[in-house]
Amino acid sequence: MGALFFWCSLLTAASYLAAPFIARRIGLINTMVLTHLPSNVCLIAMVFAPNLTTVIILLLLRSLLSQDGRAEAQLLCHGRGHFAREAGRGRSER
Repeated sequence: MGALFFWCSLLTAASYLAAPFIARRIGLINTMVLTHLPSNVCLIAMVFAPNLTTVIILLLLRSLLSQDGRAEAQLLCHGRGHFAREAGRGRSER
């Protein structure tokens, strides 16, 4: 069980490292959508998996995909917050 959690954590860390490269190539929104959607499909598929091996493979795949869009979502939200602050200022303050 410990080895499974080790590999899940290692794949999650790899997804954090891969996220900026993917985001530069396909964009922030596409990175979030194209990684979260398959990740959630893997999570749902685990319920219907016929055996433990399939569940472990789906869990490892989900670990690889689940965190790719997190940093991009934070960047996007931060950018929106900055935009909202700028838009809220009056013309006289600029």
